Amino acid sequence: MKNAERYAMNPKILKAIELAFVKHDGQYRKGTKTPYITHPMAVMNLILMEQADDNSIGDDVVIAGILHDVFEDTDATLNEIEKDFGAEVKRLVENSSEPEELKKQEDKRGTWKERKLHTIQHLSLLDKYSKIISCCDKLHNAQSMNNDYMFVGDELWGRINYSMLINRENILMRKKTYSYLTLKTSLLALASLLFVCQLDGWTEDFFPLTKGSYWIYKGPTKWIGLNSGEIIKKTLTWKMEVVDAFTYNSADVAVIKGHPSDLAWYDEGKSRGNYLIIRFPAEMTHKSDKFVLLRDQQADEALKKMLNKEYHFSNFSEYSDYDLFLDFPLIPGEKMEQSEQTSRPDNFYCWFVESKDQIQLSKVKGISPSRKMTHYRLVYRSMPDDTTIEYAQGIGIIRYAYNHHGTISQTDLRLIEYKKGKVPAPAKVKKKSKQKPSME
Repeated sequence: MKNAERYAMNPKILKAIELAFVKHDGQYRKGTKTPYITHPMAVMNLILMEQADDNSIGDDVVIAGILHDVFEDTDATLNEIEKDFGAEVKRLVENSSEPEELKKQEDKRGTWKERKLHTIQHLSLLDKYSKIISCCDKLHNAQSMNNDYMFVGDELWGRINYSMLINRENILMRKKTYSYLTLKTSLLALASLLFVCQLDGWTEDFFPLTKGSYWIYKGPTKWIGLNSGEIIKKTLTWKMEVVDAFTYNSADVAVIKGHPSDLAWYDEGKSRGNYLIIRFPAEMTHKSDKFVLLRDQQADEALKKMLNKEYHFSNFSEYSDYDLFLDFPLIPGEKMEQSEQTSRPDNFYCWFVESKDQIQLSKVKGISPSRKMTHYRLVYRSMPDDTTIEYAQGIGIIRYAYNHHGTISQTDLRLIEYKKGKVPAPAKVKKKSKQKPSME
């Protein structure tokens, strides 16, 4: 009763339901006479069930779930959604929609594969709450397909746009049991994905920083010896590892031992440095996930304050453009700038996304040689030096290169071994022992 009162008292949720009914009026679920409004209502129901177990899911997520198809499938605009429901709902709805250029294409069947590939690639870079909406959307679609299959059998495949692009006869030759089991497997996979999306902690899809993860790099390094003054060149091996990971005031924090940048200014006997990686989720930045890297004394002081509950995230101006090393989405040809003071017409003094492509890491221990990953190359150029970092989605840093233009200091490290830490299992809730009623 308490939850029912809460939702009934929220006028924005009621207003969103009313708008969805109006905008989806006359629309039906594909190949059926079922009113389309049943879908956003089902997505809302799934999100409410998740909200019951996760207090961080706010009403904006519920509202965006109700409206997730309004922008994509009706004449409603994002500006109208923002005006009536706020910037956060607009952001979540936009994340749940296909891009404008794909939305406007009339040939939905011809662009089916392109649209679905965009969804998969886009989803992996989104924040937790956008993923929850998308997973609830896909889960209900799969549930509907499963229910329809029980009534119409293989006629179901004729409703799917992509079935027109492949040999339909091969589909119809499948045994019903095989198709049915395939749908059941899909439902289980979607349910598992929904569970992963609601876990607190890291956005695993791009940079898996769970406790116990480590990366080992190897490459040529050149420096001038402090004692000898001579140029020294050696092939060095360096390790970066996550020694701890936790959540602090909605931000995810990883305590790092060692980083490839330790070798940017190396000398014999140098120890691995101390670092903190902080991921600010989109709900904190009101834009997108941002990663900052704190080094040595700055990292030590921040960690000490966090452990004492004294560290405050006032704004992002306290971090430099060099501290900000990831800002999603990563778009080739664009730069990441944290402060207006460093805005320049060129691409100096900020991280610049130079390229994006697909790769396979055939010689890295711990990674399947057949695994294909999205690969990004970022560069940071200044007058005295330049730094290049390459990332593979789902792995993290796969190459780090530094070159100083004056004093000799160079390194070019490439990943040779990777291990992902285990995600801790949810804590078991201890059952309270039944106590006999007091006689007092």
